Amino acid sequence: MSAWTGGLDADTTGSEYNSLDFFVRQIVESANHCALVKVITSTNTGSVAAVGFVDIMPLVFQIDGAGKTYPHGVVRKLPVFRLQGGGNAVILDPVAGDIGIAVFADRDSSAAIAAKGIAPPGSRRRSDWADGFYIGGFSNVVPTQYVQFSSAGITLVSPTTVKIQAPTINLAGNVTSSG
Repeated sequence: MSAWTGGLDADTTGSEYNSLDFFVRQIVESANHCALVKVITSTNTGSVAAVGFVDIMPLVFQIDGAGKTYPHGVVRKLPVFRLQGGGNAVILDPVAGDIGIAVFADRDSSAAIAAKGIAPPGSRRRSDWADGFYIGGFSNVVPTQYVQFSSAGITLVSPTTVKIQAPTINLAGNVTSSG
């Protein structure tokens, strides 16, 4: 006999309704939709490059029928969300320790990711951790470098250097300088 108890409890077999309810819940609960996760590694480091991938670990443990909790393992190579339109993008790559959300496709998305376009499912896999996408920015540390949009205007803050590069730079309005 295995030590694993699953989701079965004393009431499950108490009636036909309870048994059917248990069966349906097992099917519905096997689908992944979204999860709060922590970045373990990231392939990109802020350089100008194509969107990268992250390895993540879900933060909420699994729980068995006896109430015992188990941590998840690492989920590898989830594509990262980047705010982008055509060749224009905000490059803000996640770093190890960032907390974000992973959302999961309803079908195997590996072929569409590889083709960077429409494709049939890569397999019959459904609602699987392997078909996740990472969206960052939840419960992270206070930023030290940022662009802030508020009713008072736009503020750009960097603890090191701000570099603006273009063939022509047009400034309209009064320019003040200090420091």
